[in-house]
Amino acid sequence: MKYNKIIITFLLVLSLTALQSAPVTLSGHVKDSEGNPLSYTSMVIENSSLSFLSDESGFFKLTLSNPGTYDIRFSLVGYEIRDEKITLTKDTAINIVLQVDAMNLNQVTITATRTPKLLKEVPVMTRVITSSEIQKISAATVKDLLEMELPGLEFVRQMDGQTVINMQGMGGNYVLFLIDGERIAGETLNNIDYNRLNVQNIERIEIVKGSASTLYGSNAIGGVVNIITKNVNNPWQVNVNGYYGIHNEQRYGLSAGWKNKKWSSLTSAIYNQIDAYSLLNAPDSTGQQTESNVYGGRNFAINEKLTYQPHAKLKFIAKGGFYMRDRSIYFRDKEERVDKKPDRYTGANGGIQVLYSITEKHQLLFSYNYDQYSKLTNYVLLDSLALTYRNQGHSGRIQYDYFINKRNTLTFGTELLNDQLMSYQFNGSQHQTNTFVLFAQQDWMIFKGFTVVYGARLDAHSAYGAHLSPKISMMYALKDFAFRFSYGHGFRSPSLKELYMDWDHQGMFRIMGNQNLVPEKSNHLSVSAEYSHKRMNVAVMGFYNNIQDKIMEVFNAREDTALYINVNHAVIWGGDISVMAKLPHGFGIRLSYAYVNDTQMEDGINVSDTRPHSVTGRFSYDLNKKKYGLNVTLSGKLQGKLTLATLVDDSDPDNLVFIETDYPTYMIWRLTINQRFWKAYNLTLGIDNLFNYKPERYTYNTTLSSGISPFVGVSIDIDKAFKKK
Repeated sequence: MKYNKIIITFLLVLSLTALQSAPVTLSGHVKDSEGNPLSYTSMVIENSSLSFLSDESGFFKLTLSNPGTYDIRFSLVGYEIRDEKITLTKDTAINIVLQVDAMNLNQVTITATRTPKLLKEVPVMTRVITSSEIQKISAATVKDLLEMELPGLEFVRQMDGQTVINMQGMGGNYVLFLIDGERIAGETLNNIDYNRLNVQNIERIEIVKGSASTLYGSNAIGGVVNIITKNVNNPWQVNVNGYYGIHNEQRYGLSAGWKNKKWSSLTSAIYNQIDAYSLLNAPDSTGQQTESNVYGGRNFAINEKLTYQPHAKLKFIAKGGFYMRDRSIYFRDKEERVDKKPDRYTGANGGIQVLYSITEKHQLLFSYNYDQYSKLTNYVLLDSLALTYRNQGHSGRIQYDYFINKRNTLTFGTELLNDQLMSYQFNGSQHQTNTFVLFAQQDWMIFKGFTVVYGARLDAHSAYGAHLSPKISMMYALKDFAFRFSYGHGFRSPSLKELYMDWDHQGMFRIMGNQNLVPEKSNHLSVSAEYSHKRMNVAVMGFYNNIQDKIMEVFNAREDTALYINVNHAVIWGGDISVMAKLPHGFGIRLSYAYVNDTQMEDGINVSDTRPHSVTGRFSYDLNKKKYGLNVTLSGKLQGKLTLATLVDDSDPDNLVFIETDYPTYMIWRLTINQRFWKAYNLTLGIDNLFNYKPERYTYNTTLSSGISPFVGVSIDIDKAFKKK
């Protein structure tokens, strides 16, 4: 009898244990406030690395290993985040309603901390441009989009008509552009080829201003612009679109994708072209009028993103793409337009990413990416192409995330970067550098409302040794207010061009690299305050950036030789303010102002070409009905006056002669009218340079617009056209 009791007790305990560890399911639907299903809503189990998606009808079913209490975050782009604490003792069904996110503050971002985080909770001031904002502006290029949305940013022309960036006084070799977190190969005048950035394939753009070297290393002193590409949201989807503007500017795009329980694929292709054109300058003092020629050309790109997720804990993402651009300018020759020596640029990329959730608290990320960019001179009469430049980049990364609890995450990682460059400016030879990286970061909410993110990155560079970059950011949130502070010690390693260039320009002068260069170092401070309440958001930010051992190209007139050397330092400081409001009846407004004080001294003269004042504005109206939608957006930018000191006589290196030239304030406005018919058809009508601004002379830092520029665009979602209306 005694043994029977023991056996019975043992069996009861065993049964209760088995019952306790039996899996439970949570199921239901996700809808908006009007009862419409929300497809592919993300569901993340807090304090873990597990995530799920609702299906096309908004239905979800989560299978959890044990009964218990779970914190689950429901999120979807354009809607407010909803956090639910759910206790599961048996299979349970619930319904979730998400409200529209008027301020986009519940947008999930990854750039500032390299782990998913809500925009309103990121301790580093981050600007996100969403796909809906991109659609409203209908910018033809990423350059146009960024200029319209970000004050303190300007794209200008330099030698040979190449496009270069100036963001808060920082050039292209200080601003790191990424696509899905990966670097882009190739540069001209220290800038990437911005035509590689396909505006039609962008889900969102995340911009982090200031030093981000702790996470991203060299070239991130001025900031990071991370372009996040689109994913598939439906079982199948096909979009075709077209655009036509002046100068015979044409754009044709196609994207096609499909999705099932484990696989998804999205293929996108785009073709652009624009004719070269000439801009007439105002008469000079002698009454003569000259022309400024603007390059034309065509480009084509195709990209593929393939995802395989065999189960909730494991995901594979493979990507690849090809890009080609022909750039040419037409010269007048005996009253005929003759195309002479067009250049060709090509690019190719591929990579794979593996995300493995070992347990609910431990996550591993493996990634490899390859990117190549080449320049070829096209000799038309010989009907041949000659390779003159090729840059290849290989990068591999392993990242480990440990979710200690809901408020505390540790991140550790290592990277290996290989950079190879062959250039005609190296006399045809090839050079390469390797960088081994270790990084660590803690994202810790010490108490409710107060978050600290701190870490360090160690870069061991094959050409100059190791460099340590620490960084700390803090945020204190109090009801409707958020206060942020950030300090980053950044660096920029000398580029292969700056190290090894050996170029004789037709016997007129020579440019030499310098293998004794040391990395530039910066100390960047920023503080900000943000107020957000219901449908209004106001943010104020100030920054200070001190760059030491700045690398410059210094010309020795006596020897007709330019040499890259470490010179003095640059001090850049300023701030910006932005106001965004969602008004009643579909109206919205966003205004931003930036001030930049850039001091770059050369022989006692400030040679900075940064405009101190700039403003961007956007006014919009939205009407959304079941069968018809209307958006009217008026967006504009104002670039303040620039006084530029230009070197005009360097014959005596001990007595350089500068002159000051004033470039006036200018303003460009863009009107866009987007109409949606049913859910499948979109028609865009617009006018760029609405008020017909034309500078007296078209120089490297003025607009290239020839005046009022109308355009039209059409987009059709074929999958939606076949759905029941």
